[in-house]
Amino acid sequence: MVHIVVDLEMNWLDFKYENERKISTNEVIEIGAVTMNEKFEEIGAFKMYVKPQFNDKVVKKVEKLTGITMDMLQDSPVFADAFDAFIKWCISFGEEVVMYGWSDSDELQLRREMKLKNIPWNEDVDKVFRQWHDFQKEFSDLVGIGRIITLSQAVDYAGIDFAGQKHDACCDARNTAYLLALTKDEKRFAKTMNSVLEAFNHEELTSSIGSLIDFSAWNGVGA
Repeated sequence: MVHIVVDLEMNWLDFKYENERKISTNEVIEIGAVTMNEKFEEIGAFKMYVKPQFNDKVVKKVEKLTGITMDMLQDSPVFADAFDAFIKWCISFGEEVVMYGWSDSDELQLRREMKLKNIPWNEDVDKVFRQWHDFQKEFSDLVGIGRIITLSQAVDYAGIDFAGQKHDACCDARNTAYLLALTKDEKRFAKTMNSVLEAFNHEELTSSIGSLIDFSAWNGVGA
């Protein structure tokens, strides 16, 4: 069995594509993934840029967030070819595949984009999609914090230095993989869980106190 953690970066469809946006408002511009063995040790990585087909530019918000420019995508494969390469990479390990994403948005995006771009479902695709986990929810449930947190927050709370650039698909996948491996180490995770709860409770307490106190009323009192 292999465990594959996936992350996608996406760009908006141009608003002129009204019918297409009814199927998917985004399209993938980067696929990143990390494969781990049964011991949750990294054994492979995948990174590929994808040229958008329903926008001739990367919108400013996405470019600022990801650092991806249209110049970086011009010579990249379109989604059908990139998706095919990704599926072949996933099944190349020749074992049962278990997929993970930080939230369920990446799985949903791939399904929507397959429909948008008329990509057929086949045995290889089915093998990859058969077991897909929303690790964001699983992590929150395991820690018992009662709400969904971002990947960056989870890494910070766990006391791990974020490896690489945030919102780089492969780096985000790798950091998610670190957290996944951590949850499989009972002693380490128990220690980390306490740190996460402490950080979360402090954040919640600070937020609650801030909402109860009207600091503007102090207005320099005691200064």
